[in-house]
Amino acid sequence: MNEDTQVEAAVWTLRRLDTEAEMGWPGGYDAERVRLEALEAVGVLARSVDAAGLAYREMLARNYVRALAER
Repeated sequence: MNEDTQVEAAVWTLRRLDTEAEMGWPGGYDAERVRLEALEAVGVLARSVDAAGLAYREMLARNYVRALAER
């Protein structure tokens, strides 16, 4: 899986977790699953920012925040 695909999947995972939380965890709340999925997704985004050139890191981080805020 290339980096763009990983980033898209990470954003989708975090949005899905947010939706599940808003719905009251319809499949049941599993703290370990939520923690692991969120940790993995945030790690993908953090590694992507770290790998970007210094001039682009802030912009990339802002774009990720915006993407997560969109529905």
